[in-house]
Amino acid sequence: MHTSLTPHWDAWVQRREQVMDVALNVTEDELLFVPYEDEWSIKDVIQHLQTVDYGFALSAQRRLPNMADKEPVGPEAETALNMLSERLRSMTPVDAPTAVNPSFMEETVSFAQLKDRWMRTGVLWVQIFDELGEDVLDRPFIKHPRTGYLSAAQALRWLSAHYDNHIAQIEENQRVYAERQD
Repeated sequence: MHTSLTPHWDAWVQRREQVMDVALNVTEDELLFVPYEDEWSIKDVIQHLQTVDYGFALSAQRRLPNMADKEPVGPEAETALNMLSERLRSMTPVDAPTAVNPSFMEETVSFAQLKDRWMRTGVLWVQIFDELGEDVLDRPFIKHPRTGYLSAAQALRWLSAHYDNHIAQIEENQRVYAERQD
């Protein structure tokens, strides 16, 4: 891991672990609890995060062999990333599901399958960052539908911001679940 990426990587891994720690330490009822109509359960949130992580990992993996041939990511990517991160911070947990392409959530998987995919996606990200050359850190690493191309550091910052939004959603689910148990 390149030292310039380590803080971004560590922040993202910490958030992934936080989400899985919640998932492994709640009851099945809490995992599947939907606080309000048209909202997601904790399992739905985890499935969404896994789907997004995996899609971006595949995108990064495909780009690795040709990254050195690409021009560096320009300053517009940083501006777009900051705007999108600000939008995420301004969302309430209720906003999150409406901001997502519904096709991401069409497949229903068991929690055991989801945990397995979660772990495999994490391994894929480790392999990608192990292969990432120092000379391409400023090159297009992933393409986000709203920001365009992002460098590796920007991608990790985006993934962390994305997790922060959904961690807030999980915490809200847990709060409402606890209230309804009283």
